[in-house]
Amino acid sequence: MNANEPKAKVFTIKQTATVIEGLTEYRIRQMCRCREYFYSKLDKHFPGMKQRYIRAFGAGYECLSPDNVRLMGILRDECSRHNILYKPDEVFAYLHRYETKATQISLFDYQDDIRI
Repeated sequence: MNANEPKAKVFTIKQTATVIEGLTEYRIRQMCRCREYFYSKLDKHFPGMKQRYIRAFGAGYECLSPDNVRLMGILRDECSRHNILYKPDEVFAYLHRYETKATQISLFDYQDDIRI
């Protein structure tokens, strides 16, 4: 590190917890805004659908089809027939097997752009 490079700021555990809490609250607010936007578009384009959606899926972000078991069976059969990986653990194992040698970027690579 030379004299012209800014010194990295060191946070206490309490400061770090505060930053993490702030980021978490920000993400929750963003998710709520996205949901409210989605609901407003449902109301606008499909009157009455918002309440049906809430009854069917609640606050979850995963919306399984009522026909999920049959559809997953079709997916499994077609993937097996064409030798395509579809189970998450198999896909990630495959990805890690052929890992690229790219360098992981660091938050501190951009410290000239960020002032804390």
